[in-house]
Amino acid sequence: MAFCSFDDEVQRAFQECSTLYCEAEKAIKSTEIKTLQGLSIPAVNQLRYAGQHITRISSLSDKKAILQEIESAKSHSKRAIYEAYDAAFLHYFKEFRMFNEEFKAIPIIPSYPGYIEDKANLRRLMDDIATENRENGEKYVEQKERQLAVVKDIANKCNDAREELNKQKFAERTNAKRFLITLIMGGGSLLIAIAALVVAIAAWQGWGIAR
Repeated sequence: MAFCSFDDEVQRAFQECSTLYCEAEKAIKSTEIKTLQGLSIPAVNQLRYAGQHITRISSLSDKKAILQEIESAKSHSKRAIYEAYDAAFLHYFKEFRMFNEEFKAIPIIPSYPGYIEDKANLRRLMDDIATENRENGEKYVEQKERQLAVVKDIANKCNDAREELNKQKFAERTNAKRFLITLIMGGGSLLIAIAALVVAIAAWQGWGIAR
């Protein structure tokens, strides 16, 4: 097929498709690097489907069929972008929940001064993601990259605070053990004193009877 022989409509559609495909590749690579969690399999599969539709174009000569394949490739490329960023955000939101659960019993703010503000920012971001418009093309990718940078920064702050929080957690556990040991030892001494008193009273009563 001499692709260049088709009219401007096909050329524009293919250019849009090519741009979306490249954006999907960038999104997958970007999220892989930022999360260190490997490639998003659903995103990679969607990109593979897009590639299959693009490959089919070379064997077609009918304009309508070509445009249909291009639209299918664009749809899968968009889906690949969504899957890549969804996986990244899901990873970071899960990390933050685990952080909260891990240190829920100790004060976090002394080791992470911006914790309350970042927690509120993360909630707003989750609300924004839930109601966002995904049909903005390149602007969507730019928005996702900005949001991902914010979430990654919060994740880094959590990791930076983790060392001090673990020290605090260990110290509190140690203090709790010491208190328990002291309580047991104190309780043992009290029981010994009571037993001695009982023996003394019994001995005194026995001595009185003997007299």
